[in-house]
Amino acid sequence: MASHTTRRLHHNRGLFNIDKSFQHHGEKLEQKVADRTAELMTMNDTLTRIVNELRVARDSAEAASLSKSQFLANMSHEIRTPMSGVIGILEILLTSQLTEKQRKFAKTAYSSATALLSIINDILDFSKIEAGKLTLEKVPFSLSKILIEVKDLMIRQAEDKGVNLEIPGVNLLLALLGDPMRIRQILINLVGNAIKFTERGHVRLTADVLSRQENNIRLRIEVKDTGIGISQEQQEIVFKSFCQAKDGMIRRFGGTGLGLAIARQLVQLMHGKIGVQSRVGFGSTFWLELPFEVSGEVTFDCVKTVSNSNPVDSLSKMNIRILLVEDNHVIQDVVQEMLLCLGGQVHLVFNGQQAVDAIGNHTYDLILMDCQMPVMSGYQAARYIRMIEQNKGLKPVPIIATTANAMQGDREKCILAGMNDYLCKPFSLEQLQKIICNWTGSQLQLNTTPPAPNPVAAPSLSLPSDKVNCLDAKALEDILKLGNVSTDLMKKVLATFLKNTPIRIAEIARGIQENHAETVFQACHSLKTPCAMVGAMTLYSLCKDLEQKAYQGIIPSYAPEHLASIESEYQKVVTALNCFINKVNQG
Repeated sequence: MASHTTRRLHHNRGLFNIDKSFQHHGEKLEQKVADRTAELMTMNDTLTRIVNELRVARDSAEAASLSKSQFLANMSHEIRTPMSGVIGILEILLTSQLTEKQRKFAKTAYSSATALLSIINDILDFSKIEAGKLTLEKVPFSLSKILIEVKDLMIRQAEDKGVNLEIPGVNLLLALLGDPMRIRQILINLVGNAIKFTERGHVRLTADVLSRQENNIRLRIEVKDTGIGISQEQQEIVFKSFCQAKDGMIRRFGGTGLGLAIARQLVQLMHGKIGVQSRVGFGSTFWLELPFEVSGEVTFDCVKTVSNSNPVDSLSKMNIRILLVEDNHVIQDVVQEMLLCLGGQVHLVFNGQQAVDAIGNHTYDLILMDCQMPVMSGYQAARYIRMIEQNKGLKPVPIIATTANAMQGDREKCILAGMNDYLCKPFSLEQLQKIICNWTGSQLQLNTTPPAPNPVAAPSLSLPSDKVNCLDAKALEDILKLGNVSTDLMKKVLATFLKNTPIRIAEIARGIQENHAETVFQACHSLKTPCAMVGAMTLYSLCKDLEQKAYQGIIPSYAPEHLASIESEYQKVVTALNCFINKVNQG
């Protein structure tokens, strides 16, 4: 009995030990689970923090990219607007009677201005591509027409260097789908580089069909030159940003080193390829292969081409009825003068509503439409005009958008509004002539009748210091040195400025009083460019600051004091300009 009891006690003790062991293991397991859970929670907290930091970094990067794009677009707008007056005046000057020395100076100034504009365009394009904001059109176009345009644009540059430019036509009547403006940009860049680096011989642009399927075609385009050539090592960097084949190339030939980088990126966006074959001393061949869809239409190049020697000077005379819609009075004066030089009949209106009214009462061959105007914008006006034409069964009048803005999507916005094409300010006399020819099927001729002699000495702006500090004296003196035609234009610009600036200042005051940011923005936008043109840079800065706030829909708390500064500065400008005008009139 005792033995049985002893065995039972041992058995129970064993069970107790097993239970205790299980309990111990269970507690250890629970501790491990708790520790692991804590580790996972810590890791989860860490991952959440990292994700949040990455999200913040991404948002900051996107905001920085947006700010950079906005900054570049705004800066491009600021530079393009005054340059429209500079380039326009220089082109008009070159059509007047000048001495050989004066013509040389004017050509140098014109070349410098167009070179600066090219650099601005390159930097803006590069920034858009880098930010992924550049989009391509997909519209029917004629490759043959693009080749003709490239030759017309580049022939003068080639002839000035004694280089033979060869661009044979292509036997391709089918319309292709793509972005003709960007294709033209690539070809102009390649041909321009070839001419720049070729001292003698020729530059030849050819286009051939590599393959053709039912609705698709692949082209190979080559630009061959007999220039200095590129070594194998240099070929590896020639498509990189801000690079030229050799450091000394910039000093010898100029340029930013962005052209080929932009061309490569545009070709890649088109799903194509670009490359170069070259030997030092034996010339270069830049080639690109591009795929296109075929639109199924047959395209005919109805625009007559002009003489290769000078497209502007050799146009046949024909009066074209043009409606100019522009609210900037300085730009009005310059563009009107350009259109008159081309022999056009100009009807000027100041906003989109007046343009719509004019369409109901007159017939035009073409409309040059500013986009950003008070009362009614160019976009709204274009839509109304298209509705009127449709309701009356009228043939659509070509509408060309003219704007100094360089914002992403501007071109697409113009096309969606019913406009046909886009002319970015500042535009040259030749660009204006070509776009008119393109959309009217007609040709124009410069009105080269010299103006009546009206010699005006260019006085030095020796005004009292309290009167000259508000003006950029050099800007005014430089305009006076342009010659007879430009002096007359300068007087008209100053008169227009003095007449219309009080109206714009009153509009700013009304917008501030009514807390209406759009009114303030429109008035400041219209006023700041003429300020820069006449050299009133302090007044320009005051208008620009208020314009930027109003663009964001904000009337700042300091707006009344800012308006008082604008009014005070304008009075100083009026005094200084009146003294300047008196000196001009006195000879």
